[in-house]
Amino acid sequence: MVPFYKRVVTICLLGLACACTDTPRPEAYPDTSGAGTSHTQTVALQEKPEAVALAVGDSVVHLVEGSFLQLAEGQPRAQALFVAQPDKLPAVQVLLQRYQARLERKPLSEKQLKSGRYQSTFFSGRAPLQAQVQQSQGQLIYQRPIQVKRRNCASCDEPSLLNFMAPDLDQLRVYSTQGRPEGFEVGTVTGLWVIYFPTSGIRP
Repeated sequence: MVPFYKRVVTICLLGLACACTDTPRPEAYPDTSGAGTSHTQTVALQEKPEAVALAVGDSVVHLVEGSFLQLAEGQPRAQALFVAQPDKLPAVQVLLQRYQARLERKPLSEKQLKSGRYQSTFFSGRAPLQAQVQQSQGQLIYQRPIQVKRRNCASCDEPSLLNFMAPDLDQLRVYSTQGRPEGFEVGTVTGLWVIYFPTSGIRP
């Protein structure tokens, strides 16, 4: 018997190993069917679809951002499509199809970016920049801030950071404030990962 969250970790490990390949490979995904789980675990999943959406959403985001880290270093032109359409990554596709979910990236407005109040209002009552799930009109909406991160290298030359809001591979690498005055800082929020889950796709 494998606990639910260990299955989610399995997604990340398997997905990161093959997300940047051209050919989709078989993936493991969180199982909400009840098979292989105790009655208590099954009831918990049935009663808490928000927890399932949160775990699956986190897995999708980790898979996408992990793949972007790899793509930024190799910059394979044949796989540039994945930056523009991260939902086409093989491991991500498996999860989205399994839960009938839809992935989007939403930019922050200029007003939100300048005010600096977005995190404290939208994510009030939670740890800074933590994901959250809301229910609205028959669906669960997962949202997590998109933050600027460092490239996956020991000592990167400029541009040394990554902006996961980039619409294409050439714009994935961005300058830090040390490289250019108008550059980014690590942790800057540039948008939101948003995943829409129909409740019918989450319930066993």
